[in-house]
Amino acid sequence: MTSRFPNLVTSLGLAVMAGISYNLLGRFGLLFTIPSMSLSVFWPPNAGTLAILLLSHKRYWSFIFVGSMLGDFPNELALTNGGYNDSIIMVIMDSLSSLLPALVIRKFAGDTYVRNCMSWFILLIISYTMVSSFCGLVVSLAVYDNKTLNDVVSTTLTWVMSDITSVLIIVTLSIAVFELISSLKRNEINFNHFAHKVSGFCVLVLFIGIGSYYEFFVYYPIHRVTINLFLPFLLAASYYYGLIGAGVGCAIIMIGAGLTPLMVNFGSDPGTLTNIVFQLQANELFNIIAAILLACVTTKLRYANRDLIESVKRAESALERAERGEREARYQANEIELIYMYAPIGLCLM
Repeated sequence: MTSRFPNLVTSLGLAVMAGISYNLLGRFGLLFTIPSMSLSVFWPPNAGTLAILLLSHKRYWSFIFVGSMLGDFPNELALTNGGYNDSIIMVIMDSLSSLLPALVIRKFAGDTYVRNCMSWFILLIISYTMVSSFCGLVVSLAVYDNKTLNDVVSTTLTWVMSDITSVLIIVTLSIAVFELISSLKRNEINFNHFAHKVSGFCVLVLFIGIGSYYEFFVYYPIHRVTINLFLPFLLAASYYYGLIGAGVGCAIIMIGAGLTPLMVNFGSDPGTLTNIVFQLQANELFNIIAAILLACVTTKLRYANRDLIESVKRAESALERAERGEREARYQANEIELIYMYAPIGLCLM
């Protein structure tokens, strides 16, 4: 009985953490709601639940699943204006959007996410897009009762886009921060070098923010994209700082991409606002994928280089031990030869 108590405490703690994080991230996601569709274009709580699932043991997943559903229910009531049946359907679809991709990634990519970053990232894109498309289709037909093909496609695309962008950012950032904390605990990071990297990282993030601000407030009022001013800084952050650089940079860009059209008055037409938000989401999605892929490649190369250096050190150590053993064997052979040489003299003296 006593041995199970810590597991129960951990399970309940993760369930409470999943519920609170889902509720808070959901409240943040409500800021990105399109009034004409009652759907959020940036919905981060599903990504938060997926990150908690991936970073925890599978025996806790049922508790996390239930906790996230309880945390999601008040937010869905706000979206559906108090419709309990519709809220329950959306809660179930949200929970499945997190659980099913986690099962696929854990089965085929294992739990070494940073070392196998390319595998889990590709699996994340494929699995989450498929699951989110199915869930968005169910919500479109069952909750919003869309009759025309155009309405079904529009609702489903909004559901998928709101999920996939937040998932790519939050899951990437969560895994990178978890690995950074683990490295700090293992004393694998030099703090002076780490401080220099943090200062350089802050400068890049500042330029990403300035570039995205300039783009959103200067170019988007004329309803088109001319150039992504932040993209060079985003790619630089991904190259030099890996998954953390990509995650933080993409988060800054997507917050601007979702909030700016809602804060800036583009007109009273909801359709115009929806089109601008979709344009922003689609445009930034390619930037996010490019940045995280670059971070995965550089991370993979750094781990390969580190493994190569460790292999060379092990080979040099083995060679040194072999040479030392050879010298000792030579000394022993010389001693044996001397014994055989002087043994007759000793016998004669006896």
